[in-house]
Amino acid sequence: MRLVLGGATEAGEGIVELLKTYRYRQDVDWQGGAPAGAAYAVLLPVEGKCLGTTLLNMWKAGVPVITAGGGLLEEMAQGAVLIAAPGDPAAFAGQLMRIYKEEDLRQELSRKGFERLKAYSRENFLQVLRVITEIAAC
Repeated sequence: MRLVLGGATEAGEGIVELLKTYRYRQDVDWQGGAPAGAAYAVLLPVEGKCLGTTLLNMWKAGVPVITAGGGLLEEMAQGAVLIAAPGDPAAFAGQLMRIYKEEDLRQELSRKGFERLKAYSRENFLQVLRVITEIAAC
């Protein structure tokens, strides 16, 4: 099984350096943008300057997500992702192994991701925008 890392982050240079000494580096693909093709799971170990677009896109594709705890993505997910300690590669590896071994967990995360997408629908966004506009007009 190959590990595909997608997207550019502020920590990208540090990750590139760590990958140079990674035991299984021949099984790692680093993509500058979003990963192409299907994915078994996605790791989001650091938060960039985006507002969770990658998370929403992964949910839309039905791909389970593992992310660093304590940030915006964990708050957005509300239980629809697996959480690992920030900066702890072993914690991310453990969560990835759970998804690999527990197919029911993988399917449950995909289902929860689809459900969470409803909170970020265009209709909900427009409704919030209307409320903000009404408040600003007062």
